[in-house]
Amino acid sequence: RKINKINNMAKNFDYLLSKPELINYHTIGSHTSNHFNLNSLSPIQQKNQIRKNKKKLEKYLKRRIKFFAYPYGERRHYNKYSIELAKKYFKFSFSNFQGQIHKDSNHYELPRFLVRNWNVENFKVKIENIFRF
Repeated sequence: RKINKINNMAKNFDYLLSKPELINYHTIGSHTSNHFNLNSLSPIQQKNQIRKNKKKLEKYLKRRIKFFAYPYGERRHYNKYSIELAKKYFKFSFSNFQGQIHKDSNHYELPRFLVRNWNVENFKVKIENIFRF
């Protein structure tokens, strides 16, 4: 029942962002305006996709957006220019390949773990597997 309620709330972005109890305890990062594979876009199109989304979120949230996630996030979905844009506009950016973050990690290709709509037991197993390294 709670999951249905959360899914319904997620459909209304304005509703979520208007709730201080949700927005104040989470970090919102930027993506792009239209979720395109950045590697398939020209440098100008990439810049427009990234800047437009960042500006829109900052205006709406009235706070600086410091984090970025590459759409799709595998290395084949972005390129050197995408990384340069991330460096110009953000403090950190995230990929979508697994790995652990350490002191020598590239701040503009940080790994992340994909989380699906798992039940609590599956989530627990996945988290335990991450930290077995």
